[in-house]
Amino acid sequence: MKDTVRYGLPPAIVFGVGMGVTGYTGIWWAMLFSAVLGGVIFYVLYSMLDRNPAAEESGDVDHAA
Repeated sequence: MKDTVRYGLPPAIVFGVGMGVTGYTGIWWAMLFSAVLGGVIFYVLYSMLDRNPAAEESGDVDHAA
């Protein structure tokens, strides 16, 4: 659950900011850009997590310190 929050939050923030900009300016490509960027960030983080679970655990120690 903690990993879901950690890896899901950055794309959600990017998407939320993009949606806010879209609503404020009415620019459709801002929404598209934020959705694509959020997806890319999520994919990169998820693939990193998938490849090396041991590094993710040591990362938890680094974040706590």
